[in-house]
Amino acid sequence: MARFNLDDYETVEERHARALQEHPDLRCVIVNHTTPEDRAVSTWVVEARVYKDAGDQAADIPKATEWASRSMALVWQTKRPRWRMLARLR
Repeated sequence: MARFNLDDYETVEERHARALQEHPDLRCVIVNHTTPEDRAVSTWVVEARVYKDAGDQAADIPKATEWASRSMALVWQTKRPRWRMLARLR
């Protein structure tokens, strides 16, 4: 198994900046799929979609997607969203 090397780590901000540099028309869309039942138990469900350009977005052809759910107790502890999918655009 590969070991994690902190020297090779790229922060979310760095990954996002690089993605925008490589794809100036990049679009990140967040879709809220939270239902009333989810809210009743203080949970949020969201989907993030990444499109390389307006054409892909218009045709609804995302280059990457990621789903996440969080309870409200965890939301306050989360400092930044994790955008692993931006690394998949390479």
